[in-house]
Amino acid sequence: MSLSTYAQEIKFEKGSKTCILIFHGLADTPFEMRELGESLFSLADVYIPLLPRHGIDAEYLALITREEIDNWALDLVSEIKDKYERVIIVGHSCGAGLTLLSTIKTAIPAAIVLSSVGGIVTRKLKFFVWVVKKFKLKFLRYSYKKERKIKVWPEEYIQWREKNFRKAPVNLFISAISIWPKIAKDIGKISIPIMVVNGTKDIISPVEAVDILMQKVSSRKKKGILVKGARHSIFASELRYEVIEHIKLFISEVLEGNTKEKKEILVIG
Repeated sequence: MSLSTYAQEIKFEKGSKTCILIFHGLADTPFEMRELGESLFSLADVYIPLLPRHGIDAEYLALITREEIDNWALDLVSEIKDKYERVIIVGHSCGAGLTLLSTIKTAIPAAIVLSSVGGIVTRKLKFFVWVVKKFKLKFLRYSYKKERKIKVWPEEYIQWREKNFRKAPVNLFISAISIWPKIAKDIGKISIPIMVVNGTKDIISPVEAVDILMQKVSSRKKKGILVKGARHSIFASELRYEVIEHIKLFISEVLEGNTKEKKEILVIG
């Protein structure tokens, strides 16, 4: 098995003392976070790794376990801290969960940005879990019609995804929902600057999650962004550039030392 050129890790380095680590989502690749990484490179070094067992196909990805991906993330964050004075983590979806875990377990990140993150198990999610277990589903089908329509990715990349990731495994997603209550108990330990970004039409990560997370953390500086009309794939939406600018502004404020107490939730779009 070999990785696609689209699935390679991405590094932007210029000798900065700060590293911005970006975790992509489940069944995604570093390529999908490249635009964000390119924008943030003006602020610091950027590293977008490939999550374990990603970049091959859906069947290989389905072999992943919660323990494997969690341990990988914790080891990686510690390894990066050995090389940099400061680490800031941006995590999308599954990557947001890894960001929360790394923050709680290691206390290494100086600031975090979470996009399409959970925070509440809605009735829709409970029903989804019931359906998966009832019918013993292992994969869910996925269509790339919207991404093709708004031309968010090159056609070659969409064709690669259609061939290898027309479906996505549900095992890791289900485990994330099941362990969320345990993670939620420790969220109050987070006191670093935090930004949370969710789409208003995301049934996986509801808009309520933004306010819930911001209430639970102990952070003085916290900012929420609600992206109007966006679904789960925020970085593949029409408003992705506006989202990226908000993330860049937040991180630049942290790097400049602007961490005074402030809580705000903005709606864009």
